[in-house]
Amino acid sequence: MYPMKVTIPKPQSDGDFFVVPEGVHLARLIHFIDLGTRIKSYNGEDKRVRQVHLGFELGEVLHDFGKGTPEPAYMKMIETYSSSEKANLTKIIKGWIGVDISKDTNFDVQTLFEKPTQLFVSHQKKENATYANITSVSPVHPSLPVPERHNTIRVLSLSPQEYDHAVYNNLPDGLKKKIAESPEFQSLVQGGLTK
Repeated sequence: MYPMKVTIPKPQSDGDFFVVPEGVHLARLIHFIDLGTRIKSYNGEDKRVRQVHLGFELGEVLHDFGKGTPEPAYMKMIETYSSSEKANLTKIIKGWIGVDISKDTNFDVQTLFEKPTQLFVSHQKKENATYANITSVSPVHPSLPVPERHNTIRVLSLSPQEYDHAVYNNLPDGLKKKIAESPEFQSLVQGGLTK
């Protein structure tokens, strides 16, 4: 006979991470990060796709992430980095700020940081965990007060004439690893621009 009973804990339904509640949330863009070209599987085929990471701060959704004080939640979207008429990024920006980047060749992404947004968030259950996904992005009605930005804005381009290594160095390790795998980043390394 064993001295005590031992039970196996049940898995948590949302894992060990914070899940943003479903619904509409006011947000501000804080990250626009060029991830470079990545391999993406679609219908059993591998394709090379240039991607961008859009990171949003949800000023009204606060959580203590282990630092002892509540901070705004963060959500991201990974989209094809393209201004073609059919690209999701084009549709997102047009719905958000009313600019068609497929026709505006002088569009500056800095414009997006000035415009708060409403994120529509839905949940998806997968293998005993719940994930929050952004299903759409829309403008904020002028009468709605949006909390001030809490975190630093970060913009990273992998174009040699626009690349800023200080921005890269301040990104989370997981994001840096993704970027470092891209051929665009490898070209920057070979050109001596990552020092």
